[in-house]
Amino acid sequence: QRPDIMIEYNVYPPLGENAAWQDGIDMHKLFPWMDASWNERPPAPSQITRDGLFWHRVHAYKLAEAYGRVIFTFHTDNGRTPGQLFLSASESMAFNGGHLAGFGLVSHFVAGGRSEADVVIKFRKDHPELFEKTQSAAKIGLVESALSLARNCVEPRHAEVMSLISLLAGHMPFDIVPELTSERIAPYQALVLPDVEILTNEEATLLLEYVKQGGGLVFTGRTGVYDAWRRRRSEPSLAPLFETVKGNTKKIEFGRDAGELTNVAQSAAAGVRVQGAYGKGRFVYMSQIVPAKPFDYEQVWITEDLWRLPRNFEELVQAVKFATGAWPIEVTGPRSLVSEIRTLPDGRTLI
Repeated sequence: QRPDIMIEYNVYPPLGENAAWQDGIDMHKLFPWMDASWNERPPAPSQITRDGLFWHRVHAYKLAEAYGRVIFTFHTDNGRTPGQLFLSASESMAFNGGHLAGFGLVSHFVAGGRSEADVVIKFRKDHPELFEKTQSAAKIGLVESALSLARNCVEPRHAEVMSLISLLAGHMPFDIVPELTSERIAPYQALVLPDVEILTNEEATLLLEYVKQGGGLVFTGRTGVYDAWRRRRSEPSLAPLFETVKGNTKKIEFGRDAGELTNVAQSAAAGVRVQGAYGKGRFVYMSQIVPAKPFDYEQVWITEDLWRLPRNFEELVQAVKFATGAWPIEVTGPRSLVSEIRTLPDGRTLI
């Protein structure tokens, strides 16, 4: 049954920028109160360039889907490349629950207005069964911490952006996990925590038990270094994971060796990588995700020029595969090929 009223909030959310820090906007708390949100934030349009930019709006679509919501967006803003409208509309159709929900010039979305739009619109109309009432079948959850984003404008956001791009380029379907609860993490074989600096005691306990019971965990940088009030812990909250690793792991201080105010992701060095087993599960710790272009501290947010594949993205992808264990699907193709996996109402799987 269709609702009588649909609530859309043009809130300028942190879908392309870290507005949790910049503007005090927490989309995790707002999404449950709306049906749709508008996204006209950078980077746009979605594209991969020869000089390494990897722009997408999958983050916006995935965060909305985590709450059963959809995104409205522009598909043609700043698009000067032939086929740009087709690419952006296709991205929305695949990752936005089958909703094109896109606007540019109105003439772009009427029959015969733009041939490249007509192709996508026709496919959506001809195949409603591929989009309506489907659910994500991803087995990887990327944790987005509103607390970490709100209290640090650099490392948590930069690490999340690079992790999103790495999973997309590595053909690894994922969901965004906006809160750490047993219900939220239950569907996933592995979780990725990109510099989630703040973990509450309850969240840390939940994650340790998750791995102990067979889940996989990949965490980077200063994950778990702070408590809920961003006070430095005497020991990182996920340190118990290292107790089963052979060798001396006391030197691992979750980025502390780089200094309290230093971006641990700035160095081009390989950093520390530790993997092991904990209970029935497996984990990988990477001390840094190495950016292709370091952050400029004169900026106040992670600008679209920093949306690039990290230098060690293949290492990150392999870490996720190790933590996941049995890999549900294998997609082979160029980095520009991204994949989404859905479960249809009749139980079939759609890639």
